[in-house]
Amino acid sequence: MTATFLDVPLWGASTCQSVVEFIATGTRGPMTGQGRPSCARLLLEPADQTRIVRVLERPPAADATIWDRFTALRTRAFVYLLWDGAVRTRTALALNAEEVVKSPEASSVSVVGYVVQRPCDANRFRELHFAMSARTRKSLADYLRFVRREAWLGSTELRGPLFLSARHRGLTRRLSGRAALHTWHEFLRKEAKTSRLYQLDDVVYTGMIAFLEAAGGDTTLLSAHFQPDSGWRSPVRE
Repeated sequence: MTATFLDVPLWGASTCQSVVEFIATGTRGPMTGQGRPSCARLLLEPADQTRIVRVLERPPAADATIWDRFTALRTRAFVYLLWDGAVRTRTALALNAEEVVKSPEASSVSVVGYVVQRPCDANRFRELHFAMSARTRKSLADYLRFVRREAWLGSTELRGPLFLSARHRGLTRRLSGRAALHTWHEFLRKEAKTSRLYQLDDVVYTGMIAFLEAAGGDTTLLSAHFQPDSGWRSPVRE
């Protein structure tokens, strides 16, 4: 029987972190989202979480360029996807637009609540299933409306890479991991002004800890979340 909040006590933070590190990497040694050795993962400090969300939700400045607006919308959608869904960076970057909308051809943008990602290198060439929170869906919808309106995909159909390069408008170039990390660090330095420079994997790690706590310490749910074609449905945090 699947554990719930009612029958499984919440674990201590240190235990949750230890289990999450093991499930996320397959080893108790620290690794990055790209599978390379790195420093230990960090939880986003509560004060920094507040700063990040405040800036993500801030309306663009009146004099913001089209590229500034695009980058802000893309960053908000990308960060919420990693954070609320505990979706790995590689997985998020490999997503296609048609995998997150109900109809790529429809005139209105309707984002799904449950994603089925195609088999690809990022998920070991098997289908991957995961759910998205309400704020993630809203952020993706805002981003995709802008992408369609400003012809970033070069077509009115929402097909091809979901997260696009800002420098290649209309050429359907996928955002690279290097560019995603650079944009994130610039966001933290210049806009959110956080107490430290977090990695994108730290966003995922913070989401994983919250996910495990929301699951009442049931590691089977979290483990399934990181396995292709697991057939489960996550406890989405709205």
